[in-house]
Amino acid sequence: MHRVLVALFLIFAPLCATAQTLTPQDRRVIDATLRQWMTKTKAPSVSVAVVRDDAIVYVRAFGDARLGPRVPATPQTRYGIASVTKQFTAAGILRLADEGKLALSDSASKYLPELGLPDTVTIRGLLSHTAGVPELFDLDHVTPLMARPVSVASQIAQWAHRPLDFEPGAEWRYSNTGIDFAGAIIEKVTGLPYIDALRREVFTPLGMADVIQRNTVLLAQGDAYGYTRYAVGPARHAPSPAANWNFAGGGLVMTPTDLARWDISVMARSLFSSASYDALYTPILLTDGHNAHYSLGLGVYESDGRLNLQHGGDGFGFTAENMMWPAARTAIAVCTNNSWTSSIPDLRDDLVARLAYIVLPPTPSEARVREVFAAFRRGTIDRSRFTEDANDFYSATVLADQKSGLSLFGAPRAFTLLRQSVEVGSTYRYWKILTDRADLDATEIDAPDGRIKEFLIAAAHN
Repeated sequence: MHRVLVALFLIFAPLCATAQTLTPQDRRVIDATLRQWMTKTKAPSVSVAVVRDDAIVYVRAFGDARLGPRVPATPQTRYGIASVTKQFTAAGILRLADEGKLALSDSASKYLPELGLPDTVTIRGLLSHTAGVPELFDLDHVTPLMARPVSVASQIAQWAHRPLDFEPGAEWRYSNTGIDFAGAIIEKVTGLPYIDALRREVFTPLGMADVIQRNTVLLAQGDAYGYTRYAVGPARHAPSPAANWNFAGGGLVMTPTDLARWDISVMARSLFSSASYDALYTPILLTDGHNAHYSLGLGVYESDGRLNLQHGGDGFGFTAENMMWPAARTAIAVCTNNSWTSSIPDLRDDLVARLAYIVLPPTPSEARVREVFAAFRRGTIDRSRFTEDANDFYSATVLADQKSGLSLFGAPRAFTLLRQSVEVGSTYRYWKILTDRADLDATEIDAPDGRIKEFLIAAAHN
């Protein structure tokens, strides 16, 4: 009970303290960014929640939750979050582990013997896509079979006794099927339907009162419909699989505000034990030692020394993205009701990157690149930042040409460090720079003393 009360305080207190950590100018820029993204993508609507310093500082929706008859989107509009669901399936498992009802190291066959899985397939493996369970939900359209409701038990029966794709732990391969097995384990251990178990273990403690499971209850009037396009045709209502086809791997429906409440709890480490949070924050290592960059229902990345937890979702008329930077106490949750904007290039790499540029403090490397780029746009250079050879290269002619060329692209809107390596003492960084009018690629080479040996900018070849 004490943990629940603490969690409720951590979640509801920030909602009372919103708004003061974003300036009016920040809000205007976020609004403009969302409108520009909708104009570019023709998405019916987009809804966003931003967390900073453990407070929900921005919540707004643009566009229409439903196109005909028109229903405007509001912050209360619920969206299908597709595979963002996976982190909540992991959350349900972690709560049960903290209560001593199961362990991540348990074999899945302990709870689901009817599957005929080898004992080497563990709950941890199911949640991390390293169990070798084959992906059996591989279509992006609804078949006649998927249009009929199905029970979890019958789903389990058709998945039973299938050979694994690889030895558990040897590879990372995305498997909605494995996550659905984890959801079935939640049902077996709790004796409750998946959504009711998560409501008891996760949603109620975090104040996420309005979460539902897709196609198991009627939508409210303000909830979003999903839309799709065939090739580049008009937006049409997207067919949706019947009950339990979107299960523990992608079946939840909620608002970005509910995602933000969850994000606050993850970054504050308020709901689970320390061991469970360590498991959530730590990427799985494969048997050959390679980093899977995935933990339990979450992608886990480190860029320039800063941890990023993330997951996107695409499915049957909806896309979503949820990103957290725990050290900066910042998170961005985005939901939209269309299938033609991907959660990775369109949301994560574009919209979320532009929003992060506004609300996320830059790392030291990014802060320096921002300053260098701003100087190039002015046709100047801080020569103390560069080596002698670089200063020789950046002549008055080169600087003038850069200023003229960069003027065609407009102001920068995001800097993303794509990768970094060290070779023969020099540090190589490869950046993607989003501007008002186009994307740019930049290659930075730093000398061992930290000065810049080379910084070259070119139009991106997408």
